[in-house]
Amino acid sequence: MADSESRILQLAPGDNVAVAVREIEAGEVVRIQGREIPMPQTLQAGHKFAARRIEAGETIVKYGTPIGRALADIAAGEHLNAGNIGGAEP
Repeated sequence: MADSESRILQLAPGDNVAVAVREIEAGEVVRIQGREIPMPQTLQAGHKFAARRIEAGETIVKYGTPIGRALADIAAGEHLNAGNIGGAEP
């Protein structure tokens, strides 16, 4: 299921990750499952970010599939990359 927010894509209801469909500027607010999330940094199209707060050690789920574990606490809206995800796709 695609979120109604036109700048993001979140396919599975249990995903804790969303993907920017187009560039999102730092400070912009996106809506995910009825929550407003201010983006702490500019995010390029195709990059993933936390759809909600993710605790250290928690499984990262994208498109209904586990893609790794959080290496540290990750704030909602934070860019997901090799620095904060371990064990699979960064």
